[in-house]
Amino acid sequence: MPFDGGRLREVRLRNALSLRDLGKKAGVSYDAIHAIETGKQVPRPSTVRKLAHALGREPEDFFSSNSDRQPGAIPSDASA
Repeated sequence: MPFDGGRLREVRLRNALSLRDLGKKAGVSYDAIHAIETGKQVPRPSTVRKLAHALGREPEDFFSSNSDRQPGAIPSDASA
């Protein structure tokens, strides 16, 4: 299952976080987050965990498979 950077971006924006805000919260550089969101970089598992934790999500929420729903769709927020 490949990492879906578009899902990361959608969740980040839903949480009203800039790249820098998420970077500070997760301990990941904003340049790295941008590269991950745009598909220029594949994140390490530890980075996925940091980003997911900072966004209140499970790491699995950011991976897609061939059987997934619409492209870019993300699981609904449990808190919404």
